[in-house]
Amino acid sequence: MKRLLYLVLFLLVGLTANAQTPIGLQFDLYGQPIHGYYDPLSFSSSASVSKNLGEFLPGKVYDKEGNPSKTLTKFSVAKLSKKSADGISEAIYPSRYSAVTVGQDSFFVAQNIHFRGRTRNRESFVQFIAEFDSTVFAKVYNMNFNGSVMHQTYIAKKYDEETWEEINPNKKSIEPMIEHFFSKYDNVITQGKTMETGAVNYFAFLGFEYEKNLELNDQSIAGLINIAKITSKFSKDEKTYLNKFFIETRDTSKAKYYTKIKGIYQDYYTKQYFNLYDELIYEVDFKNTKMNELHGNYTMYYNGKLAIKKTIEDGEVKQGEVYKDGLLVYSYRNEKVKPEYGAEYTECVFNFGQGDQKTGTFDFYDPFDNLKKFITLDNGVPTSITFNDHGQLKSYFVQSGNPFKLKKINRLFQSHIKDQFFVFHDVYKPLLVRMKIDTEGYVKEYQLLNEVNDKFDVKVDEFIKAHVLNGGGKKLKLRPKDKKIDSPLVVIVPFELLIGGQFWFINNNADWMMHQQMMWHNNFMHQQMMHQQNLHHIQSVAPTF
Repeated sequence: MKRLLYLVLFLLVGLTANAQTPIGLQFDLYGQPIHGYYDPLSFSSSASVSKNLGEFLPGKVYDKEGNPSKTLTKFSVAKLSKKSADGISEAIYPSRYSAVTVGQDSFFVAQNIHFRGRTRNRESFVQFIAEFDSTVFAKVYNMNFNGSVMHQTYIAKKYDEETWEEINPNKKSIEPMIEHFFSKYDNVITQGKTMETGAVNYFAFLGFEYEKNLELNDQSIAGLINIAKITSKFSKDEKTYLNKFFIETRDTSKAKYYTKIKGIYQDYYTKQYFNLYDELIYEVDFKNTKMNELHGNYTMYYNGKLAIKKTIEDGEVKQGEVYKDGLLVYSYRNEKVKPEYGAEYTECVFNFGQGDQKTGTFDFYDPFDNLKKFITLDNGVPTSITFNDHGQLKSYFVQSGNPFKLKKINRLFQSHIKDQFFVFHDVYKPLLVRMKIDTEGYVKEYQLLNEVNDKFDVKVDEFIKAHVLNGGGKKLKLRPKDKKIDSPLVVIVPFELLIGGQFWFINNNADWMMHQQMMWHNNFMHQQMMHQQNLHHIQSVAPTF
């Protein structure tokens, strides 16, 4: 892909080893199943032991010369800020910094933004969205004058242009923007003619008004950008490289995998993931009109053989199959349950090959651990799964309505690792730990199932030995909230850095600051000449209009 002449080059998120791990059918602290494998591409914890940095995430700030400094950063209420090792927060201003990263998202300084019918010349932070066809797409966020709800909108600029143009979901505005930025893509033009349009209320005081604006932009404009981006990649048969955490990188020395677009269809496109030996690992369908939303078929391979098949609609798994060495082990489907009282929830209905018998107790040989399991089902839903482990009867925790009490263990873990640890050690995936718990609630054995980061893995291991194993010094117990443990339990406990919840987080996998730093000094004089008439690019989020 052609590089920007300016500062647009991507941040490398230097993450360490992680990969698919066969673990068999397991259940987590909420009684939710983990199907066969730890799958780093799609795994999400329903409950975990987590370190919470508040609104902050590990990030970097780049000064005007492009020199990076690692720190904790956050985006909140249209403002970027950072926290020092002493815990002092301060605002990040475009007058001092050229770029900021917050987690996996990036923000850069732009100016000459044509917005609300006027051109704003002053420097503002914007969030990087995409780059292709000599065009950069970004997103600006705005505070209302009362300091409450933000407005957000997409902007774009070709390399040789001086002004960023707003892409407004307004019929009079969107048609010339499509003609200007997407004219070579017939599928984008077609989508633009059918998409919902409407006037944007820039002074949305109420939350629902902001949400309406957000939905209109993200379903309409983001969809157009996404379709054009994947079409560009498909037409060029372009590879996108990923590191060991399946996170995008342009530093090929860090690459362990790569992706290619296999095909583009009416509602979805298919992306394939390969290792560097060109072996297929994933084949996954994504929705055309939303960034990174799974929609369609999801297939995973392990050691070249079929491992997982799932059907996903609008990001929700509807059904799936689990394989071992290419042979079917069991299938399942997720069903929505609407109780007379209480919130709607999802039940997982299994088929272990028991035929039409959906209720009863069945023997099941598990090829992942070579143990015989005794499974009791009620209309396909497990009520008990037991097995003999070295002469002792153990159970999986399958009580989805009776989650574990986690307040005490989370409080201990919160203080065990200092915030600054995460500035220097990337932890963007959970470490899964299988724990064996006796009837009193004490953890008697444990096993780390995957790798996240050498230093983080050691920290978790130290924490378990000090505070969890046999109750530790605080006599810690792990047990469900509302029921006594009748027999020793086996449960999966994810340990992770809590990084969810940011409404702006689009998993952009930005990775250009490494290249920015390499090119900065070579191009410095040129950058100075281009500084005013071109963009100050770096993935960013929060303008100050």
